[in-house]
Amino acid sequence: MGLFFATFFLLLHGMGFVMLRHGVAGARHRTFTVGYWVAAALALAPWLTLGLWSWDAVDRVPAWIWNTSIAWTVSVTVLVTGWPVWRPLLGLLERAAARPGVDEARRELLKKLGWLVPSGALGLGSVGVVAAGLRPKVTTLTLHWPDLPEGLHGFKIGHFSDVHVGPFISPATAQAAVEALNEAKVDVQVMTGDLLDDVEFVPALNRVFTGVKAQHGLLGILGNHEHWVGIPQYMEGISKGPMKMLVNEGHVITHNGARLHVSGIDYPFRGMDGPAAVTDRFLDKALAGVQDGDFKLCLAHHPTCWDSAKTRGVHLTLSGHTHGGQVALGGKSVFAALYRYILGFYQDGPAKLFVTAGLGHWFPFRFGCPAEVVVVTLQRGAGPDVT
Repeated sequence: MGLFFATFFLLLHGMGFVMLRHGVAGARHRTFTVGYWVAAALALAPWLTLGLWSWDAVDRVPAWIWNTSIAWTVSVTVLVTGWPVWRPLLGLLERAAARPGVDEARRELLKKLGWLVPSGALGLGSVGVVAAGLRPKVTTLTLHWPDLPEGLHGFKIGHFSDVHVGPFISPATAQAAVEALNEAKVDVQVMTGDLLDDVEFVPALNRVFTGVKAQHGLLGILGNHEHWVGIPQYMEGISKGPMKMLVNEGHVITHNGARLHVSGIDYPFRGMDGPAAVTDRFLDKALAGVQDGDFKLCLAHHPTCWDSAKTRGVHLTLSGHTHGGQVALGGKSVFAALYRYILGFYQDGPAKLFVTAGLGHWFPFRFGCPAEVVVVTLQRGAGPDVT
C-alpha cells in the first residue's frame, strides 16, 4: 500500500512540476527545479518507508515528518486540481506584463505575482493539515423531550466517531477525545464506528479506553471501516478492552431509576433488498427488549439509518460516517448535496439526529469543519433545543 501511494504521489508531483514550469515565470530556473524535487523526495520518503516496513513504520517516522509530507502533498494536490482556475489567472498576468508601454519594473512585478498561486496552495495545504490534527472542539447540545423519564433529566452523553486510527492518525487522537469527554463529566461515552483503519492498533486503543471515567462506561458500534479491516480480528481484539460493542443489539442503562435503552446497529451494507430493509431488520432486532417508558437512543454509523429509527419511536440517533465533508463554509458543508444528512442537528417531530464531523479524515485536510466530540445533555420538558 505504501509503495502504491508513493508511486501515485510521485506522478502527482510530476504533474505539479510540469504545470508550474509552464505556468509561472521563473519556475524553469535550475534552483527551482532542484528545490522542488528535494521537497518532493522528502514528502515521498515516509510513504516509501511505509511501503518497505508496512504500518509499523508509523512508529518509526516522527510526527513532524509525516505532517510536513502531508502538507506538501496536499499543496501539490491543490495546485493540480486547481489548474482550471489558476492557469487562466496567470494568463491574465502574462498578458498584462506583455502590453506595450509597461515599464520594466511593473513587468517584473506582474511576473512575480504568479508565485502567489503556489504560495497560496502551500498555505492552504498547511492550514488544512494543521486543522485536521488539532485537539477536537467540544460541541454541546441541550435537547428536550416532554416524555423524557425524570431520572434522565440532565443526563450527559459524550459522542465521538470516525477516529480512523492508522497510518495518518495515532491513538493519541482517541485519547484526546476521551479526555475531553472526561472533562465534560459525561455519564456515558459512545463511539459510532470507523474507529480504526488497521487492527494492529486495537491494543493501543484498548489502553486508551481504560481512561474513560464515565459512570456508565463506553459503548461502541461498527462502521464500514471495521468491515474492511476484518470483523473477526477486530471483535476479538476489542473484546479484550473496556469498550462494550453493540452489534444489532440493545443495552439498557439504568440511571436514577430511569431506563435509557441504547440500540447499536451494524453498518447497512447493501443487501439483495437494499440498505433500508437491512437497517429495518437490524433495528427490529436491537429494539426487541424495549419497554414502555424507555428513552430510546440509537447509535448508527450511517446517518440515513435515522429514516428507519424515527419510524420506530427512537428519540435520539447519533451518527458519523460523513466527516461533515471535511470542508464547510459558515457551518454548512460544501458537500451537502452528497448526503441527505451530512453535518449537525436534524429534527422530525420528537425524533432527533446529530451527525458529527468526527475526529479523523479520509484525506488529512479540514477547512471550516474541525474535528469534534459532542456532548448531548438530555432535558425533560418542551424548551427550545440549543445547539
